[in-house]
Amino acid sequence: MAILMIPDDIVSHPKVAKIGPRAAWLHLCAVSYCIRYRTDKVHKWMVSRLADFDDSELDDCIQLLFGSELWAKNGDYYMIRDWLGIEGE
Repeated sequence: MAILMIPDDIVSHPKVAKIGPRAAWLHLCAVSYCIRYRTDKVHKWMVSRLADFDDSELDDCIQLLFGSELWAKNGDYYMIRDWLGIEGE
């Protein structure tokens, strides 16, 4: 089991602060998934299983994550940008 260390100032990081708590939670869940599976991408179908949001909330959160450049699309996956030093599309 890997350990996820979160900086104590994450909530004030400009990219995180502008997306709000629900999208930030989804991002944190995705990062946790990436640590567990040693990857920088999450398959699109898996994202809906990471956090208990209805479809419209999930879509809104994903759009906020794209807009903040924390996530990027890559085919059937969402990439966590700069996670493994690899940029998304």
